[in-house]
Amino acid sequence: MTPIEMLIDLMEFNANWIKNEVADMPTELLYWTPDPAANSINVTIWHVARMLDVFLVRFLQGQTQEDELWFRDGWDKQVNYDSRGLGIAGFGSVIGYTAEEVAAIPQFERALLFDYFDQTHQAIYDYLRGLPEGGLDELRQWGKNEQPVYAWVRHVFQDSVRHCGEILTLQAMRERQQQA
Repeated sequence: MTPIEMLIDLMEFNANWIKNEVADMPTELLYWTPDPAANSINVTIWHVARMLDVFLVRFLQGQTQEDELWFRDGWDKQVNYDSRGLGIAGFGSVIGYTAEEVAAIPQFERALLFDYFDQTHQAIYDYLRGLPEGGLDELRQWGKNEQPVYAWVRHVFQDSVRHCGEILTLQAMRERQQQA
């Protein structure tokens, strides 16, 4: 197994865990939030996909926001949600959102959410598979930050893994609330 194959395997394993965990989840739980400023599981999954999209297009490929899958492929229009200019650096990925901005994120229909989730994951896998030998060590710059491709991918992967814990926590919180 090459380093790229291993990285893709880890990312696929994590993505499949998220999809399997949510597959039979009641819709009410998918959209539930413990308080008005908190993310729902639905928003968390969209955030994971958005971060892959942003990191791939902006950080690794050096393209613009308009080239992100969310905008290029019309997901924003399909769900009537344009996140441009929101949050940290205007990424529109939930990071740095106000409570009001989080509340304005639509409750994405499950199939549509996972179509976008799958598309962003496939795009990063294709990108990684297209790297030349030693490509994980190639430097990419965004703003003042210059890091190897591997470091950028590691960051977004770690974020995705962290959100698995968030999904489990939200599930447990809701279950305890219902039992009380």
